[in-house]
Parts: sequence; C-alpha cells; structure tokens
Amino acid sequence: MELTFITMCSWLDVALFATAIMMHWSKKNSGLVYIYVFQSLAVVMTLILLAWQEHSGVIIISAVATGVIKLIVVPIILLGLIRKHKVTFASGRYFGGSFILLATLFTVAFVHSFFTPILVAIAPDSSQFLFLTFAMILTSLLLTINRKGALSQIVGILSAENGVVAFALSLNIHGGIGMELGIIFDVCVLALVSSTFASLVQGHFGTMDVSEMRNLAE
Repeated sequence: MELTFITMCSWLDVALFATAIMMHWSKKNSGLVYIYVFQSLAVVMTLILLAWQEHSGVIIISAVATGVIKLIVVPIILLGLIRKHKVTFASGRYFGGSFILLATLFTVAFVHSFFTPILVAIAPDSSQFLFLTFAMILTSLLLTINRKGALSQIVGILSAENGVVAFALSLNIHGGIGMELGIIFDVCVLALVSSTFASLVQGHFGTMDVSEMRNLAE
C-alpha cells in the first residue's frame, strides 16, 4: 500500500510539471485556465491518496474544499473575466519559445543537482520525482515573469501555489482542518482580488498587457 501511494504521487508530480510547461505554450487564456484545472485535479488526487493512506477524515474534508475552490470557483472567476473583457488570446511573451525551453531545462538540471540530495535525506522513498515539483514551482513563476498579460500572471501565481501544496503533500506535511481551510480560502480571495484588479486595469487602460501600461504613474 505504501509503495502504491508513493508511486502514484510520483506520477502526479510528473503531471504537475508537465502542466506547468504546457502553460507556457498555451495561446488562449481559456486554455491556460483549463490547464490549471487539470493541474489542480492532480493536487486534489494527491490529497485523496494521502487521506486514503492515513484514513483521515480531516484530509478528506480538505480535498473536497480544495476541489470546490480550485476546480469550480476559481475557473468560474477566471473564465468570467475572459468573457467579460473578451480577452480570448493570451498576451505575448518577453522571451521566445527557445528561451523558455532552455530556461526550463536549466531549472530542472539545477534543482536536480542541488536539491535532490536534500530531498533524498528528507524523504528517501518519494524523492524520485519530487524534485520536479520544486522545478514546477519555479517554472510557474517564470510564466508570471515572461507573459505580458495580467491574467496569465494570475494563473502563474495560482500554479506556483499548486506546486507548493503538492510539494508539502509529497513530504506528508499538512496541518489541522482550520489551517487547511484557511489556505484554501486565501486562494479564493487571491483569485477574486486578482480578477478585480485585472478588470480595473482593463477598464482604465483598455488592455491587460502590462507592457502597454507606460502611463501608470500618470
């Protein structure tokens, strides 16, 4: 049973990293949201596996709450923002696809070289693909840096948060029900505040492309 849990969590780590890469190549904002939904589903599945392993009702409640927020509420907020402002296509990038590919490869190599020994010491049974989750966090943050669109940056931050949650779960780090629900509530608030800010930016500047906001100081 232990081996099954570790193996399935390892493959979910691979899926999370793959979704972070896919976000960089998505040309539509709706595509970004759907990739985020798939990524969040992997996080929810990790929670369910952990609850099954530990026979924990608290983690089950956390999994249900996470699923409601990440798979339903947040996508509704983001897709509503896309429809309201008709921002179908994702904004451009500062760097091209070749740079993103090289940066991703460098990130994986760096994390594998410097952090794998630490992960092996902390969690020897689950360290095989755990470094990919750490690399996924950095890859998601790269999305927020490289994309010019505010919505893409919001998704990048939410994706990085997914990576932090998955990394903690893979190490079997979790708190009480109050802490878990509080973190999930924070994600919902983050999505609401970010979408409101993006709407204000769109209404004031007529675009969500942050590179066009040269008159922000005025």
